[in-house]
Amino acid sequence: MTVITTEGQDGQVYDTQIVPPIDLTPLNLASDEQEIIELGRNAYLFGAFLDPIIKAGIDHVADGSMEQKNVGLALSTIAKLYSFSGEDYKGQQGKLTGLALTAHQGNVLSGKIVLVDPEMEMNETNRLSQLTRANEALSKLPPEIQAIIAELNYEVFFRPQTMAGGAETRGRNELDTLLASLGKDQNAMPHLTLTNWAIGDIAEGVYSSTGVRKLDIIDTGSGPGGTIATITDRLLQARKRDHKDLSITCIETTQGFYDQLKSFTENDDVITNLGLRVRSLGSNVSKNAVDTGTLTTVKSDALSALRKIDFSSLNPNDVILISGNYSWHRLDERQKQEIMNLFANVPNVIFLVGDFANHGNPVAKQYFCLGANGPLNVGNIGLGEQFTKSGYYLADLRTNRPESLDERFAKKIVSDDQDPNVDGHLWIAYKGELAEQALNLV
Repeated sequence: MTVITTEGQDGQVYDTQIVPPIDLTPLNLASDEQEIIELGRNAYLFGAFLDPIIKAGIDHVADGSMEQKNVGLALSTIAKLYSFSGEDYKGQQGKLTGLALTAHQGNVLSGKIVLVDPEMEMNETNRLSQLTRANEALSKLPPEIQAIIAELNYEVFFRPQTMAGGAETRGRNELDTLLASLGKDQNAMPHLTLTNWAIGDIAEGVYSSTGVRKLDIIDTGSGPGGTIATITDRLLQARKRDHKDLSITCIETTQGFYDQLKSFTENDDVITNLGLRVRSLGSNVSKNAVDTGTLTTVKSDALSALRKIDFSSLNPNDVILISGNYSWHRLDERQKQEIMNLFANVPNVIFLVGDFANHGNPVAKQYFCLGANGPLNVGNIGLGEQFTKSGYYLADLRTNRPESLDERFAKKIVSDDQDPNVDGHLWIAYKGELAEQALNLV
């Protein structure tokens, strides 16, 4: 890619990117899709990230793992979102230009997380516009197309340092060290690690609760296994005391993450000691994907998988716990709503969702919102209100917490929630008398 540095009438220095041709023939694109994609390739800031995604899409079409028409729709959606976000950012007073822009693009393309100067971060108006526009665009697409968008993005740009796998998350010693720094360094614990362990704590308490006959855990957007690692770690402690019925189902749509997740679940000593049969269904999701005594991995987007699973056999002494840590920011409001609705007739349900709401933390403003991932995220704005309107109660950690949740975790989560520059949340939503009892809010 050739970059020509020019000075505009406003005195700002801009980069004009001369993008070399790329052969889009294998995608058999409609004329409007091709035009949108070409515009996206030349988009300010984000255009540099599109070519690797296009090449990944072409490879998937060639090996038969993705359909031509689906890849074309996914790529044209990405290109459109890149173009709009680029124009928004270009209109800011402070923005990346010249060598600073080229350096940032190079860091994103190589998977290096290097925060830009705060004066060049994406401002609040444009950050929220990114989320709103992505929500509108993705809500018009079937979940399988959204899954392709996520898979292409994560496959090309995400590295191990971005997404902690199961083995990395399992290190309790590191967690204890981080906890010991609370009150001294409030930024010492990454929110992703914090909420992973919080979800594990709460799952342990629910499983051990009096009256719970069976606990079915469904982890949505499992990634390479970070959340499952903490859940199984804490459940092993509970299972030594209470050998109740248990099932765990892990859903992940990105092939690379799914391969890591599958390998972790099949080779982890803690999971072996839980005594669960481990199986992989791949994309062959059936109504029996949630199976007592089994840990199951499923390669699918969350909504498509949940639509196929049969929950009709549950009785009033069963609890379903749905977890999702740093995955719900990829689900548009329509998908979130349908997931909530799928459990309308289930007696006792608990949702544990850890994530950002509006991407207000420095890492988002100074890196992710300016990277390949930013224009493709919908965030979690209004998620709490969506739960309550759908008939769920929300636990407010400022006034009460699940008894099994480490008090230090709860304190840090509240601190992150109240600080707009951290923007870290843990939504605890529930319905059903037994679900409320199992959370044991104190």
